[in-house]
Amino acid sequence: MIKKETTIATLGRAISITLEHYGCDSKAVFDAAGLDISLSYDPGARYDSRKFANLWRLAAHASGDPAFGLEVPKVRPPLNPALDAAFSSSDNLLQALDRLCKMFHFVNEMSALKLSQEGSSIFLEYITSEVHREVVAFEGIDALFAALIHNIRQLMDPDFKAKGVYFVRPEPEKVGPYLEMFNAPVMFGQSINRLEFDSALLSKPLLSANPEIAHLNEQIVLEYLERSERDEVLLNTRFHIIAQLPYGEPNQEVIAGLMNISSRQLRRKLNELGTNYSQVLLDVRHEMAKKYLSQNKLALSEITQLLGFSDQSNFTKAFKRWQGETPIAFRKNTAISI
Repeated sequence: MIKKETTIATLGRAISITLEHYGCDSKAVFDAAGLDISLSYDPGARYDSRKFANLWRLAAHASGDPAFGLEVPKVRPPLNPALDAAFSSSDNLLQALDRLCKMFHFVNEMSALKLSQEGSSIFLEYITSEVHREVVAFEGIDALFAALIHNIRQLMDPDFKAKGVYFVRPEPEKVGPYLEMFNAPVMFGQSINRLEFDSALLSKPLLSANPEIAHLNEQIVLEYLERSERDEVLLNTRFHIIAQLPYGEPNQEVIAGLMNISSRQLRRKLNELGTNYSQVLLDVRHEMAKKYLSQNKLALSEITQLLGFSDQSNFTKAFKRWQGETPIAFRKNTAISI
């Protein structure tokens, strides 16, 4: 199946701690969201982003505080040592925000951050595709923006404030917590979530700057993202092959088109993984053939069609070449072993 978007699990630890501060049973809230709270202690674990977005909503409801997201950054959640170090060791705030944009996919695969400039202002925009727009939780964006301002104040100036804070979310009944947190103009019902900064402030050097440490830790995060992307390419290739096989053997061009990349790009990406399209197709057919044959209710003629073979004899020859025995023999031996 297609790889699901995920969110770094350690962010859940901050939500858990904040819930406890409200006197809530954090495990019960995680259970309601379908998430294992123990994973929030694992730096390498990740949560399904859709379930995590629901966790934000459930947490806000359990706490009884519509501004729950603004409270989460106060527990100073350690997302990932490499990401934190890359941000804080940058030469200046503009470089730190640029690095964050590059690495944000590591935090949440469902969204992205983008920098843009209009006159003397630089905007940090929270970008979400149309597909995911209805899924994103307002509380998560509240927490992200509050965490950024909180971290910047620690790195630069306790009184630092943005020029403006813009939320897509409707205006809440109580805007006081937002004005208190950001100490800047806060607007709701906007077309995009974004923070506005004075470009002159972003160019000021950070006292914690260390180019070597920043570069090293940025590479750690980017290499992780590259590996994740490679895994996703293989997973999506297999998914589309399985979906297309009942209509006949799909070629590389067809699968690449379904993945919205060129055939050459797919070939290159698979080569980087030490494989090629023909091998992936063969592996998928072999694996699915064994699964189908293990289900006695499927006739060989049906399996032949599901695997995209033109006739049953071709399937039988191919399977014997893969497995060293005919489909019928494999099915009998599987039934005996069970």
